[in-house]
Amino acid sequence: MDIQSLINSISNVDLIYIANPNQPTGTIISIEQIIKILIKAKENNVLVLVDEAYIQFSNQASCIKLIKSFSNLIIAHTFSKGFGLASVRLGYLMSQSFFIDSIRKVKPILDINLFAIKFGTYLLNNYNIVEEYINHVKQSKIFIEKHLNKNGIDCISGHANFIHLKFPKKYDTAIIARRMKERGYLVRSSGNGLPAVLEGCIRITVGPLKQMKLFVDQLLNIL
Repeated sequence: MDIQSLINSISNVDLIYIANPNQPTGTIISIEQIIKILIKAKENNVLVLVDEAYIQFSNQASCIKLIKSFSNLIIAHTFSKGFGLASVRLGYLMSQSFFIDSIRKVKPILDINLFAIKFGTYLLNNYNIVEEYINHVKQSKIFIEKHLNKNGIDCISGHANFIHLKFPKKYDTAIIARRMKERGYLVRSSGNGLPAVLEGCIRITVGPLKQMKLFVDQLLNIL
């Protein structure tokens, strides 16, 4: 992302939405760059929403500490990625109290079910489970890159829990995706109406090492 171009364009807008780390590229904006954006946005009375859905998989800290200094900052977190609770549809916003109070005036009263609350609370109270899962994913990314690179497959990694695989031109990614599905692995390939996949790639969500070793074996067998 051209950060300076973004900063220069901050004027007649109400809200700047930044996914950090980004999806589908897996790229990340540094906290120093976010501060520059916040300063210019504050001068123009513009809100900045930073979506940190994948932040736990990156090596960069959350920008939560900036909330005290910037009244125009809102941060969104989810239990879908690092906590592994995508099915419960649970997340939360962080900002200065006046903004949270404003959100409460318009948010539905019953927007979270008890099932989600119980699961979320359990993992917050047992955060070691989350940390262990995140470490497994990071180890798996290293394993996948090592074993696929030596087989001529480029791994476009980044700061999230997914990797894009770019194959030599002789391979048809649609066929690879179909054959992986037949073996129980659902992957995303570009060209199937999925803008969340980099062009010419297959995108995989990375899981624990035991799962990914089986995945790599099956993939290489197909190739």
